[in-house]
Amino acid sequence: MTALPPIYSQYEHELSMRERVETFVAGLAEQVDELQDAELSGDFAAMHRAAESLIAGAKLAGYPALLKVAERVIASSNAADPEEAQKGIIELTELAQRVRRGSRGAA
Repeated sequence: MTALPPIYSQYEHELSMRERVETFVAGLAEQVDELQDAELSGDFAAMHRAAESLIAGAKLAGYPALLKVAERVIASSNAADPEEAQKGIIELTELAQRVRRGSRGAA
């Protein structure tokens, strides 16, 4: 199975944004863990809050792919739909891995 390509920030080449992007990527695993924990405990309110936090950071750091999926997680948490929430969180986990690879300069 071929690995999906890394994901790079829209601000990858903007020196003034480097610290913001690096800070976001450094905290991304923890944010995904928070989403996973909320999903495992069935805490839709915590899922919603964690996804909103992820959206805010992804906007500032230039990762629109994360935004779309996190918005789906919010919608599924609002609807109290555990299956859709789980699908979204799995996808966010995979995207986060690709973001982390991109931040390390993987090709």
